[in-house]
Amino acid sequence: MLTHWNKLINTDCKVYELGNHFVYPIMRNGSTSLRAVVGKKYENQQISQCTDMLIFIRDPAERFVSGLKEYCKQNDKDVIETLALVRQGKVIDRHFSPQWMWLLHLSKFYTGKVKLLHVDELHKYCDKHLHKSKHTPEDIMPLDEFVRADMELIKHIGQTIELETLVRKCKNVLS
Repeated sequence: MLTHWNKLINTDCKVYELGNHFVYPIMRNGSTSLRAVVGKKYENQQISQCTDMLIFIRDPAERFVSGLKEYCKQNDKDVIETLALVRQGKVIDRHFSPQWMWLLHLSKFYTGKVKLLHVDELHKYCDKHLHKSKHTPEDIMPLDEFVRADMELIKHIGQTIELETLVRKCKNVLS
């Protein structure tokens, strides 16, 4: 699965100042709202200066469906046809990539601790709610390979944990 995500892992990594914290935004987890209110931006090697890192995590199945629909909306694609292409490994995108892949990307530049918060807590840090999903409901079963490892992240919501440990736990779920 890792080879499919080179597109994500090889992009610039960005962390933003948010009050006394730093936040690593993940697409479909309030990232647009966060970017609207944050201060200074840190990229790639600059990220090693950051501490007190917050990461907002969303229910993996909900995020996969929302991300797939957003990808289809932005690219004028049919959701069911695109889901079939995703299942075949022919379509990948940051909107529905597993959240742990985002953490793997961050781990290239940051080795400290992160605090995982549920995306429902975003309002405590951000008074904006931009780009709220307005998709029509459809029966889509999230693909297991996109949500299974992220279930490990859910277990750590509210905790502060070494990023490396968290990424390793997620990788182990896939082994």
